[in-house]
Amino acid sequence: MSLLLKNGTVVSYPEAIQKNVWLNGDRLSMTPIDLDDTVEFDCKDCLIYPGFINLHEHLRINVMGKFGNPPYQTSSKWVEEHQSCEKYLKMKDFQDQLSVHYWGGLKNLFSGCTTVLDFGPPYINFTQEQLSEFPLHVHNDRNLLLFVWTDYSKKIIEESKKNSTVLTIHLGEGSLESSRLELDDLDKAGGLWDRTLLVHGIAFNKDDLSRIYSANARLVWCPSSNVFLIGKTLELDKIMKMDFPLILGSDSNNTGSKNLFEEIKYSRMLAKKDFNIDLSGMDVLKMITVNPAEFLWEEKIHGKIKEGYCADLFIYERDTEIEPSEQIFDLDFSGMKAIFSGGELVFVQKEFLPEEMNIDNKLYNEFDHNGKKYLLKGRDYNELKNYLEKNLGYEPADII
Repeated sequence: MSLLLKNGTVVSYPEAIQKNVWLNGDRLSMTPIDLDDTVEFDCKDCLIYPGFINLHEHLRINVMGKFGNPPYQTSSKWVEEHQSCEKYLKMKDFQDQLSVHYWGGLKNLFSGCTTVLDFGPPYINFTQEQLSEFPLHVHNDRNLLLFVWTDYSKKIIEESKKNSTVLTIHLGEGSLESSRLELDDLDKAGGLWDRTLLVHGIAFNKDDLSRIYSANARLVWCPSSNVFLIGKTLELDKIMKMDFPLILGSDSNNTGSKNLFEEIKYSRMLAKKDFNIDLSGMDVLKMITVNPAEFLWEEKIHGKIKEGYCADLFIYERDTEIEPSEQIFDLDFSGMKAIFSGGELVFVQKEFLPEEMNIDNKLYNEFDHNGKKYLLKGRDYNELKNYLEKNLGYEPADII
């Protein structure tokens, strides 16, 4: 069976254009597929986006919600307070860590993400079989660097270089000179190269940014988290002038926005307010599709809606009052129609599902939100929410 997304407006960098899209297994096709059993989704009033790629997320702590007494000069004081608070300790001691991470996975899925890189504790490593239970791809082929100046860190850097594995680290997350000098420490330790994914970079100046760019390393921007914790963000004006391939990430909802949709809105507001920069819809779309796909060395299979690319995409209700390329700033859960991950339908508004499409009801669970019914592949949303509340002793933070 093939699936036809008919007459939708495809919003894929660098353009928005009306066209048909076929899903043939886990791949996309822009040309008709000659199969007898093709199911059509009527997308004439819809936008079709490539699945968003979120390269900075802390999946498990999204159950907690906002925490802290900002502003801080560096994030280390916040980490100390955070890891000693009651909610964190209850979450940390909970034996079923897979379920806690799953909640963070749904946070990302419900804001259009089909790939997420988790910055979780190095001592928690799930099997590929466990990760396959998630309704989106959890990119787990990465090394996490917590500190630069230890022998263990040097070992991790060497291991990453040997295996060409993504090395990701929080760096420059503060307003002090010591935060800026962290880049020097990383460079001296040999940790700055084309598999290095730096997160935050608030303290970096133009020369620092040029050094990152020259090394083909990448930087993840988490604006709402930056402003909440430190009271400022990275030097966006310098980055935009350099044509730096910036990546937008959500961080957790402990410091950042509720989800990636909210972070997208915040990024435009802050760019205008602090830097007098008018971010376009395509600017931001590139930050969550093309740029992260290129960094992961997956630019020929992810990040765009093109012939032969992986069938990761989501369908959204179109607002005819807004240019399709600019509607990205108005996305929220209410307009979500469907999400496909690897060609599999993992989430759909029930009334959008074609009558002729047969799905295995054992694989999907139904839930209501604001008067609409949804089908979610995998775990039951309401059961998971109740299960976590019962076992953690507090209600999981809102992710929709």
